Amino acid sequence: MSTKKKKILIVDDEQNITWSMEKYLSKEGYFIATADSAKKGAELLNASPFDLVITDMKMPDVDGFQFLNWIKKNHNKSKVVIMTAFGSTTIRDEAKKIGAYRYFEKPVDLNQLRKFINETLADKGFTGNILDIDLFDFVQMIILARKQKLISVTDPVTMQMGLLYLKGGDVVHAECGSMNGEQAFFTIMAMKSGIFSDMPWIEPPSRTINSPFNHLLMEAARIQDESQANIQDLEATVEAVKKIMEKQKAGEGQDKGGKGEVRQILQAYHSEMPEVIVSMIIGARDGRLFESVCNNEKYNVNESSVLFKNSFTTSGDAEVMLTGFAERRRQIEEILVTNVDDYSMIKKIKDGKYLLYTAFPKSCNLGMLK
Repeated sequence: MSTKKKKILIVDDEQNITWSMEKYLSKEGYFIATADSAKKGAELLNASPFDLVITDMKMPDVDGFQFLNWIKKNHNKSKVVIMTAFGSTTIRDEAKKIGAYRYFEKPVDLNQLRKFINETLADKGFTGNILDIDLFDFVQMIILARKQKLISVTDPVTMQMGLLYLKGGDVVHAECGSMNGEQAFFTIMAMKSGIFSDMPWIEPPSRTINSPFNHLLMEAARIQDESQANIQDLEATVEAVKKIMEKQKAGEGQDKGGKGEVRQILQAYHSEMPEVIVSMIIGARDGRLFESVCNNEKYNVNESSVLFKNSFTTSGDAEVMLTGFAERRRQIEEILVTNVDDYSMIKKIKDGKYLLYTAFPKSCNLGMLK
């Protein structure tokens, strides 16, 4: 058992309160320090650790909630007792969720406060710190020991706070934000990181959890596994989309690089056959215009390419457009269309990946054209 003096810090802007508490509690053998503001209290805590901090809620510089939050983040080993003359269930519950060890309404009964401090700071059995312990394991230890514990859990990233009520080998109640019961329990257990600490036992408002702990633990583990699997699936999907986009980008680059060569070939074709009105290379799957050369200013290439695109089926099979004989469409290599003023010829190229569309006057030598 330790013989070292326990240290208590009292923070209140009313000096008569800090004076009376200091005088009363110092008789119990405690080392007492006082501060009339949260700022001075923080300076004392930074200079030397304290076992217990008793602080008022209403202070001129920083209120008790802000001070409590700061203590839990920077001096989590110090237990904090809240005092207030403006008591309410809301303030008590909020203080409890943030991590207050106990809540007293003013005027504080000094004898009751003394008894509480003596019980809280007394050296009982083992004491110590456990580093890098999982919340699952900690809760399981308490359940197996059939201890009665109120555990406060805080996620420092999201600032989400929760309470677990453990009693007689069961989880009897849980709170997290506006949630209660099993939903709150699973939300708390799903937190990826955080700070948890035990608090003085307070009876829950009601029992909201009746399922056996083993069932709760298995369900919480299943939810965590599903959450992890969803994250992995999402990451895999993102990677797949990235690869597709990179592939498409590379394909677009190849298309741009090939357009110049295709245009040169079409221009050479028009040089040999100056009668040709227009020639277009069109994607056979989507009707997208790849490249074109036109010798007639009156001929609208864009309108023709849109006509192709809109005429294709949703499956992208351009050949359906070319013939009504669906069972023979795979065998079609070339189609000649007779128009009022000219001919149009559609021919598969590049193994059917593209179509060559050519429009030419009826006076043109069809054999030479082919």
